[in-house]
Amino acid sequence: MQGNIRITQTTVLYTCIIIVISSFLVMRRFKEKYFSNGDVYIGFVKGKRMHGKGKYTWSNGTIYEGDWVDGKRTGKGRIIYPSGASFEGQFFRNSRHGRGTLKKSDGGIYVGNFESDLFHGKGKYTWLNGTIYEGDWVDGKRTGKGRIIYPSGASFEGQFFRNSRHGHGTLKKSDGGIYVGNFESDLFHGKGKYTWSHGTIYDGDWVDGRRTGKGQMIYLSGTSFEGQFFRNSRHGQGTLTISNGHVYIGNFKSDLFNGKGKYTWPDGEIYEGDWVDGRMTGKGQIIYPSGSTFEGEFSGNSRHE
Repeated sequence: MQGNIRITQTTVLYTCIIIVISSFLVMRRFKEKYFSNGDVYIGFVKGKRMHGKGKYTWSNGTIYEGDWVDGKRTGKGRIIYPSGASFEGQFFRNSRHGRGTLKKSDGGIYVGNFESDLFHGKGKYTWLNGTIYEGDWVDGKRTGKGRIIYPSGASFEGQFFRNSRHGHGTLKKSDGGIYVGNFESDLFHGKGKYTWSHGTIYDGDWVDGRRTGKGQMIYLSGTSFEGQFFRNSRHGQGTLTISNGHVYIGNFKSDLFNGKGKYTWPDGEIYEGDWVDGRMTGKGQIIYPSGSTFEGEFSGNSRHE
């Protein structure tokens, strides 16, 4: 005690509380700010900066309501654009950043993670037409592992790169066809197996969405072909084994026997020689089951004597 002044613990406590409240009021004040460009801010400020809860309305009609830190949209908030689009979720330094929901003016809806305003990380996008993608995103594009379901009932599950099917995956088409294999820029490319709804199977190489390279095709009838393909046709060297026992080994062009080839019938008859457009044409030899032979010129499957 000094003179008539008596300081107690209660006095000290009250003084501290007053100082804290005063500091808070100085740091954060509720204010309405009108800008020369027509923008309006209503909310808390710290010094001259928007800080805490607040609502900002741009002159073009855009509205943000939510958290602010040091003058920037940071924390949880909601923004509505003049187009009718809206976003609700996490912000960081004025960008959509973290978890949120974006509803676009064209009807598309994205629910997932954002980074620097872009879809980034795990997310689900639903188009107005009913198409749904759920999976990985990088810099606003479908990149990584994901699954897409189309309105037709078709679906794809596998790897994506910059919005395209790219890498290994499985495509199930609405007509019942199934492709399992590699993709590049949305097309079958590399090794892959396609099974048609009627049972035909192709397993082999693909280039730009077409059977090109080495492969094997098995038809529902039991007929099979193994060899070279080009743009969906048998093209190059290969072996065709027909379900009725006929076998052709040789060259193909546009699905037809063309060039040098050997054809064997079930009864043992054999033709070996030239082919043009699927017919014995040119020089060749035929061996009959009886053992007799003919060697010479052929035209349109007939001996040319």
